Parts: sequence; C-alpha cells; structure tokens
Amino acid sequence: MAFLYLLLTGCGSDGGDTVKMAGKDGAIDATEFENIATALRKDRRGAAQYKTDESVCAYIRSKMKRGTACAPCGNATASDANSNAPSQQQNVSKSTSMSKPIYDAYIENSMSMDGYVNGNTEFKNAIYGFLSDILLKTNGLTDSLNLFYANSEMLPFKADVRDFIEKLNPASFKVRGGKRGSSDIGLILEKMVQQTNPNKVSIMVSDCVFSPGKGKNAKDYLVAQGIGVKRAFADALMQQPNLATVVIQLKSSFSGTYYDYENHPVALNAKRPYYIWLIGNDLNIKKLFETIDIQQIKGGGVAAIYAMYPSSRTQTPAFKILRTDKIGTFDLDRNSPQNAIIGAKIADRTDKIGQFQYAIGIDLSKTGLSDDVLTDSRHYRMNADNYTIAVQRIPEQEKRNDPALSTFSHKLILNTKSLKSQNLSIELLTALPAWVTTSNSEDDRQQKEAELDKTFGIKYLVEGVSDAYASQTKGENTIFSLKINIKK
Repeated sequence: MAFLYLLLTGCGSDGGDTVKMAGKDGAIDATEFENIATALRKDRRGAAQYKTDESVCAYIRSKMKRGTACAPCGNATASDANSNAPSQQQNVSKSTSMSKPIYDAYIENSMSMDGYVNGNTEFKNAIYGFLSDILLKTNGLTDSLNLFYANSEMLPFKADVRDFIEKLNPASFKVRGGKRGSSDIGLILEKMVQQTNPNKVSIMVSDCVFSPGKGKNAKDYLVAQGIGVKRAFADALMQQPNLATVVIQLKSSFSGTYYDYENHPVALNAKRPYYIWLIGNDLNIKKLFETIDIQQIKGGGVAAIYAMYPSSRTQTPAFKILRTDKIGTFDLDRNSPQNAIIGAKIADRTDKIGQFQYAIGIDLSKTGLSDDVLTDSRHYRMNADNYTIAVQRIPEQEKRNDPALSTFSHKLILNTKSLKSQNLSIELLTALPAWVTTSNSEDDRQQKEAELDKTFGIKYLVEGVSDAYASQTKGENTIFSLKINIKK
C-alpha cells in the first residue's frame, strides 16, 4: 500500500489543510479523487479555482509523486512540476485521451417500441441529438460509442450514429433478431449494470413497459421484477460503490400497436412516455451533466429526471444568502456573508407582521434532478421545525435584472413566525420523486386519457433501484447539505 500526501495550500479556514490519500500501487481512484476535490473546493477561493474536474486533475498532477497514477485523470502519471519536457506533456495528453470512458447505448427493440420509430418522431430526434452530443469531440466525453439493440439478447450494431438512427424503424427492428414478443426490462437492466465498470457508461432507451405475458399474475410479476432489480443494483454497488444511475422520462409521438400486460394489441396514435437510463461511475455521470444540458436534449420531450447518486457524492453546490425576498430586517455577517445572518428582526409593519424571511441563491443545475423534484419541499429536511421552506427556479429575466443571481438556478426561501438565534441545516434528500408514482400504471388495458401518460410497472422498476441505493446508506442519502447561522 502506497500513501500519497498532498498539501492543499490556500484551502480551508486555517490557510492550509493536509489530506492523506492512499492508493494501491501508488494509484488514485475515483473515491480518492473526490476527497481531494472536496478538500480543494471547501472554501470560496478553492471552489472558484477548482470548479472543474480538469482543474483538480491539473493540481493532482503537479503535486503527486513520480510513478503515481490517477485513474479519474486519465491514468496520467505524475509529472515533475519544474519540468517542461515536451515528450512528457505529450504522454500525459495521450494517456488522458485514451482513458475517456466507453459509452454503450442499448435501444430496446421489442414490438412495443415500434410505434416510437414509425416516421420522423421526437423519439428519433432526441436519441440522435443526445448520442451525437456525447460523441462531439469538443465535448470530450468519449472517443468510443458502441450501439446495441436489446430485447432477449444484446445485439451489436456496427454502424455510426446517423446510420443507426436512420435505420430505427419497425422494419429494421424486426430483422435485428432476438425475441421481440415480450420484454423483460428488469433482465435488460441487470445485464447492463453487470457490464458497467468505472470506465464504461451504459445507456438504455426503452418504454420500460413490463410484459409478463398471458396467464401471469401481473402484481406478483411486478413485485418480483422490482426485487430482482434491487438485488442486481445492490450487488453492483458492493463492487462499484461510486456507481450513479439516472432515469430520464421523455415523451414522443407513438403510432402503431401498443401491447398491454396481457399482450393484447391496441392500435394507438398518441403521445407516450419513454425513458433514457444512464448508469456509470459518478465522475463520468457528473461530467456528462456538466457538459450536456439534459433538459434541452434536441428533439425535446424531457418530462422528468430522477438521479440516484452514491453516498460519496455530498458536495454542497454554490450558494449564498440573498438580500432579496426578505421579510423583516437583517445584515450579513462580514466574516461569513455567504451563510451567516446577524441582527435578525421580525417584520413590525404591513401584513407580514411577526414574520421573518430570507432567501438563499443556490446552483442546482448540475444535480441531475428536474424541477418537479427540486421545487418540492417534501424533498428537503431541516433540523428545526420553526421554519418552512419553498423552492423556486429563478427566471432568466430576473437573472438579467440582478447580476448577483447569474450564477444560481434556484432560490430557497425560508420563513418563520418564531425567530430565534440558531444554526439551521438544510438537506436535499434522495427520496423517490412523486412523478415516479403518478407515472405508474397497474392496469394498462385501457389506453386513453390519463392512462396515456403512464407506464405499466415503472414504479417497481425505479423503486427497486432506489431501494438498492438506500441499502448502501442504511436507509437514506443526501444530495447536499448546507448550514446557515442566524443571530438576532
């Protein structure tokens, strides 16, 4: 066991923290990288200087001993900070480029998917746009994208993305092979997560409609599928504790035959939900969200997002107390204006008498969660019951009018009728979002009205994965936690 000592100068309240890193055979893995990044970013100056993973990698390469390799930084070995040898720099660049993660994309092609690829649909445009963005050289996400069809088998397709998308149609789906009559979404996910590793990101595109087939108890089938998925992901998290999973719900025109849970065909011409699943090392998923605006996938149709992160991701996003949206009066503590209030007083005039309120600007744009989750107060927990919390997205016009808001995506608005001096902590929890439940169908035999927006059994699938992550953290996990100090 080799140990690496890094002196992180200029970080932390004492002017310098020493972080002790250990890696087998002188290697820095993803968890150790995150620990270094967290230490570097823990004060305001470090947060600005080491905002990107690339800047953290540059720091690590300048500090680590010769012979030490950093896997998240492309397995680049340490370079002499005082040396500018061209060959050494070239080797680092080459190693970094070669170590970009591989992306595997699986498009389910069971018969239930035919309606999404019948004509020029939002489905085809969204998938084409998303995969093309991943491959863009300027984005630097990967140099290798493997394409597969998925049903009872994983069927490789040796072509480029454009050719792949152009061949997405019912006729080509039919000739690709495999058993298309029924789909075992749970089994497809199990195979995917088993094949995912720290240097591979897996993508699945599917309507995620379970097809138990005739004569099976649908409820029992769904419960069993959920348990199977939970076990598969729990096993994967034991092997890869930094695994992240993201479920994106989109909508597209559907023109074709829908098969209900009893395999009865239903002619359908309507909008239907489908899903993109992302599974990979948290660092790779994080970089994907930092590089591509998932909410703006070309082709549109993004309805909701649910991200499940490992327990190691607890970084607090950029935030600060604002001077807007306040009720009552207060000043910001000059020693800690980001998170400390002094001289807090309740409102003594107008219809807000007796209340105290302040707002926190915060950047939640990289959490991988959609607004239906981020703005739902039920996903937040505070250590005091005297405050209520409301979360609002900051409109672009408001950002233009107030430059102080330009780096934030949302406001946390805290209100109390019982003001006192206290230390308030606020956490965003990874609870199952409401959209998963409202999107779930227990009986899909009548495809009309509200049922068109639902997916048979989706709750059991997502819940199974969510439960696996909960088991990793003994019941619950936080996406971030921040603290505010209030003094009267």
